Amino acid sequence: MATSSESFFSHSPNIEEIDTKIESLKHQITLIQGGIRFLEEYKNTRLLTVAKLPPEVLSTILESLALSTPPRSTYRQQAYSHIFLATQVCRLWRQVALSSPRIWGCINGFASHRIVELFLERARSAPLYLWSPGYPDEKNVLAVLNHLERLKKIILKAQPNWVKRIVSEPTPQLEILSLETTSFATIDPFVFCADAFPLLQHLSLTGYVFKGNMTSLKNLRSLLIKPSDGPRQYSKLNHADPVNFFATLNDLPFLSSLTLIDALAPLNGSIPPLSVILPSLTHLLIQDDDISNLGMMSCITAPFIEVKLSHTGQANGETASPVIAAIYSNLPDIPRSHSKLTLRTKAVSWSDRPGAHVQIWTGCAVEEQETDIPLFDLKVSGTGDLETEGWALTLCPSTTLPPILHFHSGVESFNDDSLATYRIFRQLKDVTQLHSDRLIDIILVLCDTPLERNEARSLPSLQKIVLGSGIIKFLALFKPPPSTRYLPNPLNSLSSISYVPYEIRDNIVAHLQDDRLALARLSLVSSAWLQLSRWYLFEVIKVNQANALRLEELLASPYCTIRPYIAGLDLNNPPFVPKSPGTILELESVFTPQSLPRLAAVLASSQIRTVCLDGRSSLWIMSNSAIAAQSFDNLPIPLNVSSVTSLTLRSMQFSCISEVTAILQGIPNLRSLSLDNTYWCRPGPFEVLPPPSLALVDKLRVLRVRSMSVENLVEWLLLAGRPLGLVEMDMGLVEAATCERLCRTIDPEMLRTLSVHNSADAYAVEKFRNLRDIDISIHAADECKPAISLLKRLGSFHMRTVKFAVHTRFFSSPQEFFQCFDWKEFIAVLGAEKFRWLDSIEFAFDIEHSQAETRLTEKLSELHEQGKLYMSQL
Repeated sequence: MATSSESFFSHSPNIEEIDTKIESLKHQITLIQGGIRFLEEYKNTRLLTVAKLPPEVLSTILESLALSTPPRSTYRQQAYSHIFLATQVCRLWRQVALSSPRIWGCINGFASHRIVELFLERARSAPLYLWSPGYPDEKNVLAVLNHLERLKKIILKAQPNWVKRIVSEPTPQLEILSLETTSFATIDPFVFCADAFPLLQHLSLTGYVFKGNMTSLKNLRSLLIKPSDGPRQYSKLNHADPVNFFATLNDLPFLSSLTLIDALAPLNGSIPPLSVILPSLTHLLIQDDDISNLGMMSCITAPFIEVKLSHTGQANGETASPVIAAIYSNLPDIPRSHSKLTLRTKAVSWSDRPGAHVQIWTGCAVEEQETDIPLFDLKVSGTGDLETEGWALTLCPSTTLPPILHFHSGVESFNDDSLATYRIFRQLKDVTQLHSDRLIDIILVLCDTPLERNEARSLPSLQKIVLGSGIIKFLALFKPPPSTRYLPNPLNSLSSISYVPYEIRDNIVAHLQDDRLALARLSLVSSAWLQLSRWYLFEVIKVNQANALRLEELLASPYCTIRPYIAGLDLNNPPFVPKSPGTILELESVFTPQSLPRLAAVLASSQIRTVCLDGRSSLWIMSNSAIAAQSFDNLPIPLNVSSVTSLTLRSMQFSCISEVTAILQGIPNLRSLSLDNTYWCRPGPFEVLPPPSLALVDKLRVLRVRSMSVENLVEWLLLAGRPLGLVEMDMGLVEAATCERLCRTIDPEMLRTLSVHNSADAYAVEKFRNLRDIDISIHAADECKPAISLLKRLGSFHMRTVKFAVHTRFFSSPQEFFQCFDWKEFIAVLGAEKFRWLDSIEFAFDIEHSQAETRLTEKLSELHEQGKLYMSQL
């Protein structure tokens, strides 16, 4: 083509010759496109397997596709995209589709009117199916309603004139009818003639009042009546009368599902002596704000495979008790049953309304009940006196397994009146398990002390407590000692939980570490609970200008007992969140050098073990004058440095290395040193040499360095002349040459955890053969192979965890890592005998999990099935 163009332009063509050449090329393009279409048609018609399907099989496939629910779309052009794509597979598929009228009978009321007319024309006399995902086009609906005698399904948001035509004209083939009103101001009656729907099987009405005659619905299988989703602007007095409605249900022998959501008018008086026989009913759902309407369930004689009754209003105990008793009396016998009782006295969210909730299951284990649909489900709510809730829980029929109680109260202190709760719990003599998300609720149950010795206490058969997501078993733990007197003192009944083992107490407190009110209440139980609670209550103390004086007065008081729990100093902004309790006293950056000395005298006597200095908020502390004396003596806060074992310097800037060495020499018992983005302006020769008596190197066990300009500090450590007994090392961004020199100084037998951030130059760490945990970072494609090689050299029977930190931002794309990493060699390395005790392999990416999880599980499917493969995000 290039040669032809060069020869064409060699004689300098004019405009007419160029236009002629353009037309010639366009003609060639048309011929090429026609040849491509011919080849594709030949391939699809003669060679592909789908073109060899028999027409009768293909017709069934296309009909199933046409009658399936199409993808929801807001574009009219995509309303029939699933059918149009099928007709374009090959010529055979298109011929079969055009010759099958049933394929074109599914009408989308949202599609363009021209397409609907085309479908009606091609459907000929086949049955029609009308549905619309939203508000349909009126032209489409009217065009389809002209063929009512052929319609088998109608799912529609309908206008009143459309409903009038549907119920007034014959629909001999209609099987499914689902109508939703478009009006929120009024509720329209749904009235139809006696012979309107002879074959109707499924009826769903949203926003309508059922006023029809059931005699014409002999074949009805399911009935659903519910209000519209919009705001209700009408009275329920216009709804169907409950007695008349249930009386007409006797004419439906095949009804298997009945759903009534706010569909009935209030029932005046008690439940009538009505008998409704529904031999095929297996699903019943009634939701109403009038509890008497729920009681209409007691008039039904049916198999009752699933029953769900939900009361959305408030009922007093006098009205609710006979209704609840009638409901329970009509329940069939449930073999191998177990139940769950829920009492909620205060709403936590819109979905968790206060009230009682009773659920009964069968045919599965107790642990699986949360995921299975209960056979019986009842929700009721009272007027606040818990009488209605009490009837629902105490009248519940007995089950094969003891019931489980879930309890959530609204109390904030033990001064609230809990007599109503105690009256309920004292009657629940079969409950053996108590579930609660708040410790105060458990203590509330345990605080029940009857006035008389022979009177039952709350939950007398309680054997097990589940707090939140963790299960705590107290086998016969709550039985008080024989010598205990039944005195009306709440703390007397708490004496039994004073003997809870330490492991269980720690589990409870750990779950409540964010609930400071519950922790404060828990500290009043006993001295053992008090000591454990304080570790979490004083985990972080945030101090600012407003409350500094109060904290100073508190710590200076001779009666202060929290001073020993303040074990750390963190001058940090933004706030640093500790991973272990009782280690941080956090001073926010609003402090000034003038305000800190007020706290100095108090903190001097504290056993501070952890010090974290962040240059973003405490840079003014590390002034030259303060460090000149090579100790902490001149700092605004004098510390008992002999107790400090951990030091973190983050984002600090020093003028020279002598300032750093002065700090380190002043902490003789330092065991952990972390340097993050810390540097000094003049990293020249050493101004301060380590003294012969320096004990830092002997005790240092953890070294984490994530700074580019700390070479002099590493050299300073090397000058000590003794091997470093490190058990954990993270060299971060230290240059490979310095890392190699440091590794030669470390005792290879002691190091257990190693983080390598440059696997291409990590040959210096080959001597560490006793590693249990290794973290290898990968920043480029050429580091993938050295990372696997390093893992192969360092592997041993001691290794338990392997982590790869993959920084995909240094790759051209995340996919490049999966292409460059040799997965076969990696699997072969892990298959060696020395990795037999490996517990986990973790890959940490700096991208979302979803972008890497699929690829990773494909590459390492065997490790994924063994449960050893983990993912995280950097």
